Amino acid sequence: MIKKSSSASIGLVVLIALANFVWGSVWIFHWKNTGELRSLNTASSDITHIFTQHLTVSAISIAVFLISIITLRSSFVKKMRMSVKGKRQCILMFVCLAVWVVISIYAMLTKHDKLTVGYSLFYYLIFIAFFEEFIFRDVLPELIRNERTILRYLLPNILFGAVHIFSYAGWGTISFSFVLRFLISQMWYYIGFGCLMQLIKEKSGTIWIPVLIHAVWDSLYILK
Repeated sequence: MIKKSSSASIGLVVLIALANFVWGSVWIFHWKNTGELRSLNTASSDITHIFTQHLTVSAISIAVFLISIITLRSSFVKKMRMSVKGKRQCILMFVCLAVWVVISIYAMLTKHDKLTVGYSLFYYLIFIAFFEEFIFRDVLPELIRNERTILRYLLPNILFGAVHIFSYAGWGTISFSFVLRFLISQMWYYIGFGCLMQLIKEKSGTIWIPVLIHAVWDSLYILK
């Protein structure tokens, strides 16, 4: 039987992920219906507007980040594994950062719309890679750190996969058949990717390695 404290921690994990998902989805659906939703590919045409939209969608993640700093105070860096120290961490950090820089330079040199490319790199690094890793591989596993390993890995990353269902649908209509296709063809990818990033964070001892790997992976979309 699950203890009360354990149940509360699991409930909090689900609540944070659900709040993040609902908040972002409501705003995106609203903007889409009013014709205000801006595509990342057209960032240069109205960069202030699209940045404001991204900032709004990320409000829950930003709030969780600030609450974590206030709550943990001096132990924030250690608990959230925000530091980089030791030879192994530095080498891994350097390699990941170097790959991201190479992709960034190549994209800037080969793509015509430099402003959109620059903003896209920033978006994938901060709004996607950092906040997703911080929430789903840092905060949520930390809240259930005393649970069994399988639950500590699977719960946050099942939630990580679930919050991508609307974006996978292009923010269109969600039907039962679509959900079934998503579960069969995509859900396993998100869970696997998330568990791998969590493992890398725990083995490397720093959140910055998975953040950069995540940023590198997503930034490849810019090269298409």
